[in-house]
Amino acid sequence: MPRQIDPVCSTGPQLADFFIYLFSVKGLSYSTLRGYKASLLSVLSRTNPLSQYDKDALSGLFQTFQAERPAKPRAMPLWDLGLVLEGLKRPPFEPIRHSDLRFLSLKTLFLITLASGARRGEVLALIRPGIKFTTGREEALVFPDPKFIPKTRRGISSGRPFVIRSLTNHTGKESTDRLLCPVRALRVFLRKTGKPAFLKGRDRLFLPLDENKADLTAHGHKSQLIAAIKEAYAAMDLRLASDFSLRMHDTRMLAFSLASASGVSLESILTSGSWKSHTTFTNSYLRTMAVYADSLYSLGPLSLPGSVVQPGSHSLPRTSNE
Repeated sequence: MPRQIDPVCSTGPQLADFFIYLFSVKGLSYSTLRGYKASLLSVLSRTNPLSQYDKDALSGLFQTFQAERPAKPRAMPLWDLGLVLEGLKRPPFEPIRHSDLRFLSLKTLFLITLASGARRGEVLALIRPGIKFTTGREEALVFPDPKFIPKTRRGISSGRPFVIRSLTNHTGKESTDRLLCPVRALRVFLRKTGKPAFLKGRDRLFLPLDENKADLTAHGHKSQLIAAIKEAYAAMDLRLASDFSLRMHDTRMLAFSLASASGVSLESILTSGSWKSHTTFTNSYLRTMAVYADSLYSLGPLSLPGSVVQPGSHSLPRTSNE
């Protein structure tokens, strides 16, 4: 059995022994091992860089790990995206200008999360200063805190905004399906939550529903998304399954899978999702949306990462020119 070692002091062969031990004895998954590898190599690159030969050997070893223990595909969520979006069009979420702050917050958070395809950390890092609305209100640019360090620097970096597409037509007028427009919800949300007495010096875009708390935590973000889904189902006079649970990649998976099914190019998806290669998306995120066909394809246009799409339509989506 390979011995346990101090990986910081490892050479290439010793590091390989360490990964083999984690894979064969500890039974760690391929994705977990990739995290170990990225962390260790980031340290070694500054203290004891590996030779190209050792890097190639580790790459081959990890290809073997992946072949022997491929990542399990994420199961489809136990909730229907189309039903949630239909529920967000109904009371108590609409009329939006008369909606209670709680329901306005839940709707805005859900629509922005879906339209951006952002990871949880990126959503939590969004700030109010610097938000821009383009002429004609066709887009909103929402910036993360410049101190935020993203999981990956491809696509969306610390200084690059999320581009949120509005549901508008080419004349600049809001479409009849504006009830699901994230830019519309964002504008109303900012007006209702922009008073200094409410903000209390806080600059994050999304805040706890309890005004006495500082910033929204990861747990709070998940709780609000769960509440949005449950309340949307209630607006449809429906109840979620008893075994309902929300995984934090559900909305991201659905956003990009629906974008793909609606004709958005792979290049645009990889850029919007900040993925280095297609394998992460196609192996871990891409799912068939046929199961949601009845509920999704009757909704009309939707704002998804980098695009406005018409689910079920063969027309080309409007995508970013970036």
